[in-house]
Amino acid sequence: MQSFRISFLTDTAPLKDSALLMQSDHLNISVLMLPRTRLDAVISNDLITDLPQRGVYVLYGMQHVYVGKTNQGLERIKQHDRSKDFWQVALLFLSAAFDEEIIAGLEAETIAYMQKHGKFVLENKQQPQHQYAHKQTELNVREWLQQLQNVLGFLGSNPLAVAQANMDAMLAKEQLPTGNQGAESAAIKEVSPISESHVQAEVSASAVIPEPLRDVMLLQIGKITARMSFRGVKQWVVLAGSQLRGAERKEEQALVKKTIAAAEENHTITLQADGTFVTNVDFTFSSPSAAKAFVYGFGVSALDKWHNEAGVTLRELLAQSGLKEY
Repeated sequence: MQSFRISFLTDTAPLKDSALLMQSDHLNISVLMLPRTRLDAVISNDLITDLPQRGVYVLYGMQHVYVGKTNQGLERIKQHDRSKDFWQVALLFLSAAFDEEIIAGLEAETIAYMQKHGKFVLENKQQPQHQYAHKQTELNVREWLQQLQNVLGFLGSNPLAVAQANMDAMLAKEQLPTGNQGAESAAIKEVSPISESHVQAEVSASAVIPEPLRDVMLLQIGKITARMSFRGVKQWVVLAGSQLRGAERKEEQALVKKTIAAAEENHTITLQADGTFVTNVDFTFSSPSAAKAFVYGFGVSALDKWHNEAGVTLRELLAQSGLKEY
């Protein structure tokens, strides 16, 4: 990745407010990451008012993204602040070197990139089909797109992961009664998609994840197969591509039904022809029991149903890990 100067745009702790400006004189580009909650506070900053206003932007919500092009920079983001409800963070990619053909190409290429690699539902209703007038322009667009991808990689592929501290109120826990589960009574959090590439890097490098819990765990009941990763205390993540039990959940608890109904409405799970669901993003839960309830429902202990690829149950893996809290 090319070197960037990073400026934090608020007076308080940088990672708490997460409004930052990344600039490269060599590449003649500026990248602005702006939490919606800080829009009014940051928009009058001298560093911001002096920026070029032409480029592309990505609006990130908890489950959705939107990609656009603009000649108005922050004015366009202010318009979206009035007209779009889903987003929490805006990422702007700006340069005085961008002309109309370049930003049209960048918009089309970024939308295609988000469709192919993104974990979120794309809010754009149509994908622009851009034809380049000059081959060199296409090459330049691809180079700038690579830099945008590098920035996303630096931010963990998901600016929401950096700005998460501003969203604590959106992740309030609800108690999930588990009937005869007893000690495994747990809470389902409001689900938050997580970038898989970011989490894999985080887990592999983390010394706080005990060795027995570093492998992906499986839940296999009938035709249902789900995958789960342990990311730390009270962070059990059902991975994208997992299957969920479908509409026959007649005995299900109200909170699980509500969670699944909301996920289906938001297109973060998809109903399959065989009546099961498949997850389109990662879902985070506060316990393996809550994760199992989301995947299949209640019944047999989650600790005996989740297992690694070698067949070792989660109960055994936890015993090997010696965790007092999980």
